Amino acid sequence: MFRRLIVLVCAAVAAVVSLVGAGTAGAKPYEAPRISQYSQDVWAVGGNSGCRGPIHVGIKFDRQQRGKAFITLTPRGFVGDGPGWRRNAVCRVTIRSAVDFDTLYRGPAATVTAGPNGGKPVHTTMYPGSGLHALSFIGSGLSYFSSNYLVVP
Repeated sequence: MFRRLIVLVCAAVAAVVSLVGAGTAGAKPYEAPRISQYSQDVWAVGGNSGCRGPIHVGIKFDRQQRGKAFITLTPRGFVGDGPGWRRNAVCRVTIRSAVDFDTLYRGPAATVTAGPNGGKPVHTTMYPGSGLHALSFIGSGLSYFSSNYLVVP
């Protein structure tokens, strides 16, 4: 009687798992819940006639790749002053990153190019490891940084 009950329970569990799924096998990267200090944007100043504008920082995780963060830097509309900007309305900014208050920003760097209508997103990967971390981003030159506190799976 006891064996029959165990067989029935195992069959029921197998049926439910086959219908519902086992969990994260088909999971896609998801936007990381985080607390951002100041903003989720880096306010950057480039070298072309004082060009300036915001760059949004997106952070995603994949449950199957533990300790890894996928970063997307999306430039918004940039503006500039002077004849150099009127001739060539393109701004290049290097965004540097840091993990856990590394003041030298030794994480991966990415160059973002933007114009008056924004620009193409730039993707990079950081490896902070699992646990509670602070991921910070700053632009080259006079820029306003973004610091994000989150739990990396």
